[in-house]
Amino acid sequence: MKILRFILALLSGFMILWFAATFFRHILNLGNIAGIVICGFIFFHSVFSGQFKKLKNKFLSRGFTKFIWRFCQTCIAVFAVYALLCTSIMVYFSCIEPDTNSTVITLGALVHKSHKPSSSLRGRINATYDFLNDNADSKAVLSGGQGDDENISEAQCMYELLTEKGIDKERLIIEDKSSNTEENIRNSYREIKKYNLPKNIAIATDSYHQLRARIIARKQGIEGKIGAVNADTTIFIVPTYYVREWFALPAELLL
Repeated sequence: MKILRFILALLSGFMILWFAATFFRHILNLGNIAGIVICGFIFFHSVFSGQFKKLKNKFLSRGFTKFIWRFCQTCIAVFAVYALLCTSIMVYFSCIEPDTNSTVITLGALVHKSHKPSSSLRGRINATYDFLNDNADSKAVLSGGQGDDENISEAQCMYELLTEKGIDKERLIIEDKSSNTEENIRNSYREIKKYNLPKNIAIATDSYHQLRARIIARKQGIEGKIGAVNADTTIFIVPTYYVREWFALPAELLL
């Protein structure tokens, strides 16, 4: 048990640093906050197991506090199972291959004021480029508006880089009115129907985002096959955004 507690303390301590490091990239969301809280609980439980045992015995000595303790234990167990199941489903849907010559919907991400794409957007651009190269009859809808902190639209940034890389501009459709994933997919699907493009689609985004994008696509009435075209996500941010999706997915399903 001492060895197990040592390993848990080591791993949880490392993950706390991993989640906290995203603050230096100006990333602050429910993912890294919840990640730090969860890993912090595991770390202190592992390091101060004796104190936790004394606290447990104190709570179990009375009826009401015993109920509170059991309730908290149940909630933690249910959440752990949910997190494992949710992550497994996210990974599964990120592995679904799109049909040949599907229409690509590339979801936007931040463009820096220098007109350079963020690492997330560059990954999605590269993923779109690879798919279009491998599927000569496919076209892509590049979706993303211009935010207050952006000098050009995300769609325009994607268009410029893809054409620079050699993709024929006739294969690219700019959709520059969207400000979130729901609008990305709804407006892109409108363009797909407008130009009578294949209804089977390939969503170009990060792997952690594929499941929620797929749910949104179904809610928007997309009936064709939906495949995943995954961007090469910077490993630095992966844990934060996977944890964020644990909370975003139920909200998406319920709204």
